[in-house]
Amino acid sequence: MKFTLILASLGVSISLIGCGQPSSPNTHYTALNRSEPTSESTFALSHYPERLARNVPTNAAIELRFSRPVAWSSVNFTNFRVLDEFNQVVTGEISSHNGGSALRFQPKIGGENAVLRAASTYRVNARFLRDTENQFIPAVSWQFQTEGSQANSGAFRIVRQLPTGSQIRPGDRIAVEFNESIAAPPSMNPNQAFCSYTYFASAFQVGILQPLNNQGDTRFVALDGEVCAKRINGQLRILEFEPNKGLTASLIPQYLVVRVSDSPQLRGINSQQSIGRQVQYQRVLLPQPNDILSFLFGQWPPAP
Repeated sequence: MKFTLILASLGVSISLIGCGQPSSPNTHYTALNRSEPTSESTFALSHYPERLARNVPTNAAIELRFSRPVAWSSVNFTNFRVLDEFNQVVTGEISSHNGGSALRFQPKIGGENAVLRAASTYRVNARFLRDTENQFIPAVSWQFQTEGSQANSGAFRIVRQLPTGSQIRPGDRIAVEFNESIAAPPSMNPNQAFCSYTYFASAFQVGILQPLNNQGDTRFVALDGEVCAKRINGQLRILEFEPNKGLTASLIPQYLVVRVSDSPQLRGINSQQSIGRQVQYQRVLLPQPNDILSFLFGQWPPAP
């Protein structure tokens, strides 16, 4: 039986598949310590990757084994989820194996198998799952880090960052330009820009770095939006972020952070190289002059 969930904010279909195929015999697991369980007979036995594992292959599937079968009706993308270092849910497919006693997560983009970002930390949360006797299974959570990418020769690189100055205001472009054309997505219309919420999700992330206190603690808040591949002088050399909502500046200083990461979806068409390393830049997010006036004259936040 196959179930399909639609993540409207991402615009992609994600499938949950129940099947009885055994796990790969080449997969290695690490044993878990059993805590005080809600169910006396159903608890997590092992998982892959191991807790705090490093150099995990980017094409690895994530699997969690239990002592007894898990009720498939309790499995969803809230109860069993994989989060990236921006606390964003990784899109993919969940399947059931070993008679229901193992859950496997396979990253996917647009229905095709995908890979995790290189040199990145991921967290897996499994909670509120139930066994076949409708009892809660004790929650499990762990982190791991993917293998790092090798630095390339520099043949494929960023040559311009937008905005070009040290500041950004709502309405300014958020984009990077490369020295050569990037490989076009398979479904791209050659006469139009290509925009997607998912295709470049692992390659191009934008968020706000918000201060939490006077001790320098901050919080990264990822922005929702799509990434568009655009042409300049006939070459597909621009990646531009288009937020779902316009940027909202605060009178408290904030930074807009842009990260371009190594990804199979981002490579030069001539050099056939990826970016090879993560490139990050930030800009001070400033309010518009009329927002400052609204604050001074007692109308904050400003009227839409």
